[in-house]
Amino acid sequence: MTTLVALPPPICVEVRLETEVLVQFVKALHDGDIKGRNEQGYVDACCLMHYHCQQFTISGRKNMRPYVYVPAAKITGELEPNGHRAGYDSGDPKTAILKFDSGFQTGVWECQPGGWNITPREDTEVCYIVSGRVTVTDGATGNVHEVSAGDVVVQPKGWSGRWEVTETIRKVYTHGFD
Repeated sequence: MTTLVALPPPICVEVRLETEVLVQFVKALHDGDIKGRNEQGYVDACCLMHYHCQQFTISGRKNMRPYVYVPAAKITGELEPNGHRAGYDSGDPKTAILKFDSGFQTGVWECQPGGWNITPREDTEVCYIVSGRVTVTDGATGNVHEVSAGDVVVQPKGWSGRWEVTETIRKVYTHGFD
């Protein structure tokens, strides 16, 4: 079952999703079928991503991005080693990656335990946690989020905080669309 958390931005949203739901969400997002706001007028987690991804329009398919299909076996399979996480100050956070040809930065990213500060983000990132655990601390509020498999995290443009990976984390991510 999908639970959407609707909060005013800037936010760190955590949503439990099954892999099939994520695939349907990404397809609906790509097809332009996700739109709207909840009763309080806030954009929900899915619509928030759609709102920020307005690189194309529903009518006319302006600036259409390529259709991307990535089977589950690739999401959970071998990734290409990518060195250490830049700016790390604890642990040994070696990373690996699989980039999708999507027209903006999208792919699978994995990181071994370690920690780093995130200075104000240059763009919004939305990610779905496939496996692992990370403690995310919001720099503005001090709120701590224990993030694990099945969660969705939205780090808006300008967000800063800290990631402390406690169990090798793997996420499907997209950013660079705003």
